[in-house]
Amino acid sequence: MSALAESASLIARISNVLTEIDLSCECRSRVRDAIARFETLEDTRQAHHALAQARNHRHRIGALMALLADLDEIGWNEADSSIYLELSDLFEDIATAAREGAAATRQLDRRTLLRRKCAEQPSVE
Repeated sequence: MSALAESASLIARISNVLTEIDLSCECRSRVRDAIARFETLEDTRQAHHALAQARNHRHRIGALMALLADLDEIGWNEADSSIYLELSDLFEDIATAAREGAAATRQLDRRTLLRRKCAEQPSVE
């Protein structure tokens, strides 16, 4: 389960428990407001985390690309063929970092769509 789904599930469970408690109308409203604030804070925290992850993967790819520059200096008939395996590993590491960076930015997109969808829904009181 993704962090987004886990967070939404946790907030929904907390909300369900708290709304089942026999509270006065004023207290119930305050609890709903507190849950909404917590949900906003959690969403912001996870969005910042996803953006930081994407940036870290970009930096990692940049560093790996610098190492991959050695490819310009070698030929097809290198005496030590292990260099080809090392370069192959660099390409694999770049691919992995790219997949993980894409997943982090996809998470940001899902969060944006979810926030937009929630903002469009009328409040049920």
